Amino acid sequence: MPLFGVKDINSRIPWKTTLLIAIFLLGLITTQLGFFSLEPWIQKLEAASQNWWMPITLIGLMLIFYALALPGTLFILGAGAFYPPATATLISVIGGVTGGVAAFFLAQFLSSDWTRSLNQSYLFSILQRHSGFLPLCILRIFPGFPHSAINYSSGLLRKELSIFILSSIVGLSVKGFVYTSAVYNTTHLQTDGDNGIANAVWPLAAIVLLTLSGYIIKNLFFNGHRRQPTIQPKDG
Repeated sequence: MPLFGVKDINSRIPWKTTLLIAIFLLGLITTQLGFFSLEPWIQKLEAASQNWWMPITLIGLMLIFYALALPGTLFILGAGAFYPPATATLISVIGGVTGGVAAFFLAQFLSSDWTRSLNQSYLFSILQRHSGFLPLCILRIFPGFPHSAINYSSGLLRKELSIFILSSIVGLSVKGFVYTSAVYNTTHLQTDGDNGIANAVWPLAAIVLLTLSGYIIKNLFFNGHRRQPTIQPKDG
């Protein structure tokens, strides 16, 4: 069994694979270099925030950004600056989940040339066993973890769509509410911006730590003690 599952594509790299890698790397690079910023548009966006079409626009932009591995979290923070936390969280969840699903299917489509190799690889078999609902929730909530990595890897691993969507809803609801609350308090209650965002990280870190501890304890002490089915000998 090949370790990374690429034995069948060593001789040639399909165009789908090249495009998938290019999209993912371009998204990560532009995110790290800070190519995208809402600061030049803050005043115009704030003036437009009272229009009925503005939340739909934010959701659409999040969908496109997440689908193309771009920093969709930018619009979570933007929503927090214009709307109360409950409304901003709803916008964040809808935009994040729809964009995540788009990225999920895009990764599936662009990796179709080497699906068989992935399924036969030892590394991906390990990842599939340890990328269920709870681990996906932890990664969604983890401060600073790129959502594009979650979306694309879930598509590559052919995770069950219902688990992917449910974990995205839970994770984005928690992170979205904490982030948008911090931004809203900063912009509307005249609190210190740097402290507001920094303080928002600690609740997320605590949630991740507690959830991760529960996941580790469950796997260490409970999974190994499941009762094995007994096989009754057949007569004769």
